[in-house]
Amino acid sequence: MEFPEEVLAHIFSYLSVKERESASAVCTRWSQSMSHPRVWRYTEIRCETGEQEDPALQHFSSLLPLVRHLKITVSSLSDPANRSAALSVLRMATSGPLRTLTLSCSGGVPLFYSGHDLEEGLEAALTASPEHVGGAFLSHLDLRGVPFTLSQSLVRVLARQSPNLRSLLVNNQTLVCKVEPEAVVEVLGLCPLLNTLGLFYTSLSQKVVDELLLPQRCPLLAMELYCERFAKYIPPLEDSVWAGLKHRHPGLKVSCHDLEEGLEAALTASPEHVGGAFLSHLDLRGVPFTLSQSLVRVLARQSPNLRSLLVNNQTLVCKVEPEAVVEVLGLCPLLNTLGLFYTSLSQKVVDELLLPQRCPLLAMELYCERFAKYIPPLEDSVWAGLKHRHPGLKVSLILDHTLPMDHFSSVLQPSVPLQHLELLTFTDLVQQTHLVTQSYSHALETIILQTTSSPELDSALRSLAAACSLLREVHCYCVVSCDVIRAFKDGCPRLWRYTLKTRKEPHPWRCTVIK
Repeated sequence: MEFPEEVLAHIFSYLSVKERESASAVCTRWSQSMSHPRVWRYTEIRCETGEQEDPALQHFSSLLPLVRHLKITVSSLSDPANRSAALSVLRMATSGPLRTLTLSCSGGVPLFYSGHDLEEGLEAALTASPEHVGGAFLSHLDLRGVPFTLSQSLVRVLARQSPNLRSLLVNNQTLVCKVEPEAVVEVLGLCPLLNTLGLFYTSLSQKVVDELLLPQRCPLLAMELYCERFAKYIPPLEDSVWAGLKHRHPGLKVSCHDLEEGLEAALTASPEHVGGAFLSHLDLRGVPFTLSQSLVRVLARQSPNLRSLLVNNQTLVCKVEPEAVVEVLGLCPLLNTLGLFYTSLSQKVVDELLLPQRCPLLAMELYCERFAKYIPPLEDSVWAGLKHRHPGLKVSLILDHTLPMDHFSSVLQPSVPLQHLELLTFTDLVQQTHLVTQSYSHALETIILQTTSSPELDSALRSLAAACSLLREVHCYCVVSCDVIRAFKDGCPRLWRYTLKTRKEPHPWRCTVIK
């Protein structure tokens, strides 16, 4: 039976570029199908080989102009060959009508690296010429993953070369922001279709707001703001300004990712300042320092319409006590998604969540670390009551290696509506895997294990695969047998990606995507 070319192209589109090269060598028909535009429409390219002339990329260089949605990841900025390979891919891809571009970097950043070569290469690639399309068709540009300070001149050039931009994200959380409000005003003027904007808070001003309020401007749908220490040196936007923006753009949603000092300064600069009836989602999970209880209280007072608050940022110490959580729940009656340390829970918090006038709780993320052993755990009957009051509740649990193993069972109560579980112990987890199989087979969708290999673990994983038919993701960071992989593929019809290795591989282990 021969598949139609469109079906083959759809299948090949899920392969990495290296895997596409291997597939094209199987037969002439596969090789010919590889040139179908659908194969290349959505493409992610990782520059990680340390070779400027990657064989796979060279093999497909003539097909890269077919890419419409491109993500480039540079695995190690310290290697000039990887940076050069990324720029080469960018040049080839922008010779066609590229629609979206995401550029990100992983791994260490060289000391004193300013990113000038990547900036200049990006600017050159997006500049149109008679033989080169450049950024004329670009509608989405995401530079949040770039680890160096973006220059103001680059942002201006991007806007000039890509007038059809609908999404521009330059809030890449570096120590310093060089994009001043005047540059943002120019960008808004050059890109009238922009509806999604990611900025540093310091890039905002009344002039930027005035531009956004113009009657001919298209509706603004989303704004991401990164607030850091320099936010305290600028005049904050008053509540009336945000009210005007909300009136002009009723569909606008704002997300804040921020450092504590800058955020608190932005929210408390004046008694009526900011947030108020505007902020609905706040995610501080990526903040690498301990969040103060006073900040969490300020957030709740200034943002009573919060629907999602995530402060489970996995630091060594949690300063948010249960009393503060009770106050937050009282101040924010619409909260339906909550991310906390396990130590921030108590019976009083549960009592607040059980109130009949409370809106349904949809998701709860809990991070359990060593201090969880000093507090009374929530009993199974408490979880049963929460599940009865909030039938749609899904819980995510992360059990850190600092939590003693003998406390795992007190946290993993059978009535927890557990959807996502991470057991990060680096020790034997056979008993805990059996416990998960017995208690959560009806709800578990994702499990992540940092453990050690053994025949007993393989057996426990096979039992897990047979019982948990709803699993969508399995990531086990130790070597397992081939039977384990087969068991998950056969027993979990919804499984779409997994990290299960039969031999050790260089770090980081990459997951396998099924569908």
